[in-house]
Amino acid sequence: MKKYLTHLDIPSCVVSKLKKEFFDNVHKAKKYTASNGVITRTLEEMEVIRLDDMKDCDIGNRIAKNLHEIIVAEVKPRYYRQKAQSDLEAHKDVGATIALNVVLEGSGPIVFDDKHEINYKCALLDVTQLHSVNTPDTRILFRLTSNDISYEEVLDCIEGKENDIFDIS
Repeated sequence: MKKYLTHLDIPSCVVSKLKKEFFDNVHKAKKYTASNGVITRTLEEMEVIRLDDMKDCDIGNRIAKNLHEIIVAEVKPRYYRQKAQSDLEAHKDVGATIALNVVLEGSGPIVFDDKHEINYKCALLDVTQLHSVNTPDTRILFRLTSNDISYEEVLDCIEGKENDIFDIS
């Protein structure tokens, strides 16, 4: 599925630290509003800790800095919490060409083109492609996005440097 998604390995200790950081900052989470200011029906049960509220999120910001240094493009970190059974309808992201998602809690596949169902823990996604998300349980994720670079360009940049993205030492 390299056309839309590339699985990445992430150390379990980094996932644990990201999860702790989310819960330490969950009080900053706000109801999700799309980048055009609209609260959509399918997103009304999603909360987000946006870039402006990530000042105290040292782990997330460090990973964002690492990815920025590798791809030489703006990278925005965020945390999301999506309530159970609040599936996201098929869409293409606005304001992002790529997303690096780390699922911290929960399950549910991402579905590309209404047919390719993929479960992942950590992946680089081409969010210019039509995709939806099915959430049987509450899903928490750490997400990095960029709109300055294509999926293929990011793949080229990170090749052989995947471990550097999650180096938080």
